[in-house]
Amino acid sequence: MKDALMEYTRAENESFFSIILDQNIIGSEVLESDLELKIEPNGELNLKQGLLVNQEFYLSEFSNYLYEITENAQPIFQGGCSFDSFTREYNIYLFSIQDAFILIASSSDGDNIHFFDNIIACQNKCHHYLLDTIDYLEIEINNYQELKDNGIDITHFSITIDWYFDLTDYLNNLGILSEFDYQRIENVVRFLESH
Repeated sequence: MKDALMEYTRAENESFFSIILDQNIIGSEVLESDLELKIEPNGELNLKQGLLVNQEFYLSEFSNYLYEITENAQPIFQGGCSFDSFTREYNIYLFSIQDAFILIASSSDGDNIHFFDNIIACQNKCHHYLLDTIDYLEIEINNYQELKDNGIDITHFSITIDWYFDLTDYLNNLGILSEFDYQRIENVVRFLESH
């Protein structure tokens, strides 16, 4: 059965293995010497098996390269909030490793990298980060309204979210997203579109 999130990930981003194999990101030399990952033969399979056995080690190592890994990748969504000198960004990137996934997210929890050997666990973590982002946006929208109501100049107050994949409808169609949370997301999107 085809899955829209899997198809999007494979169409928009190179495989995680191809990305980290790039000399400008990690490269084969570092992968083999420092991470003890055999590149030939079947490097991608070796990476997946390594993650299944020693996930904590590999994710810790890859966390040192999050910027480089995501620099030229297409996110599921991204956005930010800024006011005067305050800036906060949030995003979710998803990459495939054969039939497994690497998810990289910036959220209120900081920058995180996760490995999933199945789509269901991946969907649930996307749901978690989506709701975390909506919680944050609701707080910032309330801050915006409060500043505006108190006559504070909000000219430089900015809240954005850019969707590259319709994660809301996707999770809703799977029955993962509750109707209440779906409406919360719709309200946030309507506010952002009107301001």
